[in-house]
Amino acid sequence: MNTSGEGMGLLKGMAVGFVGVGPTGTPMARNILSAGASTFIYSRTPSIRYELARSGFHLCQSPAEIAEKTAGGTILILAGGSDAPSLIAEGEDNLLDVLHPDTLVVDLRTGAQTQAESYTLRADEKGAHWLTAELVRTKSAPDTVQEIRVHGPLAIFKRALPVLNCLSDTVRHLEGAENS
Repeated sequence: MNTSGEGMGLLKGMAVGFVGVGPTGTPMARNILSAGASTFIYSRTPSIRYELARSGFHLCQSPAEIAEKTAGGTILILAGGSDAPSLIAEGEDNLLDVLHPDTLVVDLRTGAQTQAESYTLRADEKGAHWLTAELVRTKSAPDTVQEIRVHGPLAIFKRALPVLNCLSDTVRHLEGAENS
């Protein structure tokens, strides 16, 4: 991850939310906070929530609250597991039901491409934007993100780039995804 310190203040004035933080998401969230963004987090794990709240993050009680607090900003989804669809699209306080127009969502979950089409359509209905991304990790340090490969319209990718550059030194828009 880009931890060189060059990004200090790079995201000042931006609102960025994280749905799901753990071994991969916590360092990513710290980079976003260090870059100056107002950073909102949601995690199902109480110890992670409280640790990050003490570190200057804004603690949210649900994915829906993340969407409310970051209206028009960027939301990064890292939540995994079998209940991820309920957090994103199906549960009572899910993210997609309350997305605001012009909010950008980058889905960084493993296997996120399987639901990408339906999530993209639901985001489009709200006037929001949905990108999916693959995290390429190093074999020697599986919690380290070596590269982020993004699927989605090129113009939306360019909008996400300042945030994604804080997460990895290498961020690529995949060939042929311009018309996605």
